[in-house]
Amino acid sequence: MSATNDLIINCDGSAIGGRGKIVGCAGIVKYPDYCEKPDEIIQLAYNMGTCTNMEILSILNSIKWVNGHQEDLKSLGVTRIIIYNDCDTVVDICNKWVFQWVSNGWKRNDGGDIKNLSTWKEYYREQRKMTFPFEIHWVKGKKTEERKAVDKLAKLATHQQIKKVNFNYIPVKQGRTLTKNKFILEDYNASGQQAIIRVYFHSIINRTKGSDYEIRFEEIDDKFQVVGRYRAYASKEIDRAVDRGHFYKAKFNDRKPPFILDIRTLKINQESSINKKVKSNM
Repeated sequence: MSATNDLIINCDGSAIGGRGKIVGCAGIVKYPDYCEKPDEIIQLAYNMGTCTNMEILSILNSIKWVNGHQEDLKSLGVTRIIIYNDCDTVVDICNKWVFQWVSNGWKRNDGGDIKNLSTWKEYYREQRKMTFPFEIHWVKGKKTEERKAVDKLAKLATHQQIKKVNFNYIPVKQGRTLTKNKFILEDYNASGQQAIIRVYFHSIINRTKGSDYEIRFEEIDDKFQVVGRYRAYASKEIDRAVDRGHFYKAKFNDRKPPFILDIRTLKINQESSINKKVKSNM
């Protein structure tokens, strides 16, 4: 139950069609009644994203708004922030799992990668800046006038002409591995060697200037057997030279983190021959 000096933010995300370029989020800031101030609107459109991504950003932007108004809120006598969102999974992560991931070195408990990692890292940084006690609660969507209003605002945000670049969302496609889940994904043990690899995933790490790219691949030994599933890093030029599902001859550095220094495309007949031999050994 909220107290008379609580600041309440109802927030919501929207992605028309589930994912893509028609995405946005919104929040309605309600001051304590004694402040006699009108509600404030937080509303942002993004150039790309998913529904879940927008739900996270709706909470993140609510916290950012509070962080940008902390002195004013203190002068008004606000003593606590309460944020409501209708995505139970996202709220659960905000309240519990994000702290577990931090203790795991930003990995899931099973060692797997975290979806929307950059956004969650930003959320963690911003909530640590909050000087107010704050709570994030799940609430059923569209069950109150406040929820209906913020849902409408989030949908309206998706159609704004000026869209904020969503640097934390990087749409990627991951190809199939030949060995499915036989091998655990590991950092490649680079020691200056050359190796035949089959790329199944490649993407920029983040949208910051000069960012490296991540390449995931299976290594093929001289007996044409898959010996592991690995991760290494590369320049923009090398990322552009590779495609999922193809074989390459890669030259690696000799230290951590593993880095692909050079990559050569195999001739069509060479690649076809390797592909047949590898599959015959499966």
